[in-house]
Amino acid sequence: GPGTRLGRRQVFPGFVQQVPVHDPRCAVRGKCTISCSQCPQGLIVSEVAQTLVEIKPGMQEGDELRFSGLGNEELAREAGDLVVRLRSPPPHKQSDAHSSAPLSRNGNNLHTRMEISLVEALVGFNRSLVHLDGHSVPVARDRVTPPNATIRVPNEGMPLPPEARRRAGELVINIVVKFPEVLTPEQKAGVVSLFAGDQ
Repeated sequence: GPGTRLGRRQVFPGFVQQVPVHDPRCAVRGKCTISCSQCPQGLIVSEVAQTLVEIKPGMQEGDELRFSGLGNEELAREAGDLVVRLRSPPPHKQSDAHSSAPLSRNGNNLHTRMEISLVEALVGFNRSLVHLDGHSVPVARDRVTPPNATIRVPNEGMPLPPEARRRAGELVINIVVKFPEVLTPEQKAGVVSLFAGDQ
């Protein structure tokens, strides 16, 4: 095989046995410096290797992990490095029953949207969102919520390094108020009556 050749060894006078011996012309890991029948694939033999890649919490798209000596190797040269560049997956969709808006990342913050009814916008609401790791994030308001309002939940964004003062970024929720498409005459009268003192 690669790295060896057949040599002859005299067992006793008149009898010679062929045995595999080390071939000094063959480089390390079976990479032969000459053409021979033991290396039909050429001077360099390809191999498949597995490498454990640890993605630390809070790492961002474009961050690189470098593994020394695991890259391409050529004869009489040191092996290069294996460089793994991180790419973000598609936005994660929430399993919250009231909203199918995805979570998207912007720096250390996570952004999403929440749709509420007109009644909830006027009197308040108590909702929850399912985070990336499955835990529930409560989102509540006890006052009027105008359209396009922004609710910021601290420490529910992307994790930060241990040396940072905060544990994580923010979860930024953009509120979308769903207005009814039509109102009956009775509903219109009720709204007018309800806000008569504000006119």
